[in-house]
Amino acid sequence: SPSALTARLLEGVEVERYELGRRSYLQHSPSVAGREIEVHASISGRRDEQPYGVIIAHGDAENGYTLYVEDGIMVWEVVQRGKSTKVSTTGKTLPRSFEVKATLSGKGGAALYVDDVLVGEATGLALFQQPLHPSVRSGRDLGGADNVGKYEKDFPFEGNLQQLILELN
Repeated sequence: SPSALTARLLEGVEVERYELGRRSYLQHSPSVAGREIEVHASISGRRDEQPYGVIIAHGDAENGYTLYVEDGIMVWEVVQRGKSTKVSTTGKTLPRSFEVKATLSGKGGAALYVDDVLVGEATGLALFQQPLHPSVRSGRDLGGADNVGKYEKDFPFEGNLQQLILELN
């Protein structure tokens, strides 16, 4: 019936939006299967220090994604079947305070934006086809084998982190 089709189409355009605190852990892992991923955050250093650490992570070293700052470089890392793809601000200086957006699109691209300017992109990826575990965490990773990235321990975020939003579409 047309109404069932309409319901399915409407379901397809529903955006799931999660507002995360500075240190959050979502009890139920949002399903990213077949969905585009978009992360937004406002970031600034504290006093004279540059921000560093994990902003958000979801999944593990086999399948997952993480957005973090290390040595003044913002990194958006997507891991699929154990293969890591990184998009970063290498070669660019991060402003004192900025908006970051990281995306994984249906076209198979990962992109990273600072203050709405594209600073890096990668192709040859796909949307995740399976649920990711462990669930979404912000402000740090879990430390140990479940880390998405190759950073030390849980790599807690230092700096100001506001308006952290995860959108699944």
